[in-house]
Amino acid sequence: MKRIEKTVYITAAAIVISCALSKEPTEIVIRMGEPARLCDQMYLYVLGTSIEKRGFSVKYHVPYIENKNFQLLKAFPYLNFKMISSFEADKYKKFNISHGENYDVCLNCRPPAYILKINCHDRLIDYSKYFYFDKKILDAVNLKILEKIRAQPCAIGVHVRRTDMSISHDYFSALSADYFIKAVQKAKELFRAPYFFFFSDDVDWVKKNILPQLKADTKYEVIDVNDYSKGYMDMFLMSECKHQIRSQGSMGEMSYILNKYPLKKLIAPKKCRTDVNVTPDFEI
Repeated sequence: MKRIEKTVYITAAAIVISCALSKEPTEIVIRMGEPARLCDQMYLYVLGTSIEKRGFSVKYHVPYIENKNFQLLKAFPYLNFKMISSFEADKYKKFNISHGENYDVCLNCRPPAYILKINCHDRLIDYSKYFYFDKKILDAVNLKILEKIRAQPCAIGVHVRRTDMSISHDYFSALSADYFIKAVQKAKELFRAPYFFFFSDDVDWVKKNILPQLKADTKYEVIDVNDYSKGYMDMFLMSECKHQIRSQGSMGEMSYILNKYPLKKLIAPKKCRTDVNVTPDFEI
């Protein structure tokens, strides 16, 4: 009798799976592609909300949900994020839009569709309307840093992106330590009593190449408590600084966008790589 019941359960499960696979796909699925950085995840989420405004249902495929690369919901847990399982996503993959398609092609696609990645963005979007930080996402160590930043009358966040941005490409030039030293000096000329907070994916390079060349009266601190999995905390802390010095990476740029200080200023390199519609106040 038990063997019959077991057979019935297995058969029923097979029928459910078969029905799920045979159901015609009717949605647009956006894959949070690995290794997508936080800013890439933000761009893709906004693409999804823009598609939804056209009346289509959108879900997000995060095949590495347990992977430290997925930080969107850690940074912004309030988002209306409809996730689809890898099992469900499989039936959409044959409707994929070629890797690296432009924004308009993705925005105007119709279901069923599987969007792998976008290679450009709508530069007119104001990302501050979609995202905001809440200090509840910070751990105890970062909360203390936040208090320190807010206590400074003129905190300046300096983002030093290295790794893949440390080598020049066709569309941007790698930044030397000289740029950051000049940017810090420019900030000292512009603002009264500036205090610099350095954030980087290569803290050792900052300590070896930038800090020794700063003038003795420069007040600064290197934030080195967060690894890659807590990059969203770095972005939050940078956005709490009154002004930003950005590098070629998008995190410094996004930190400036999410900065709520009404008199904020942005210092950026000339011919800077940018993903959004941000005009720096000063170029070095």
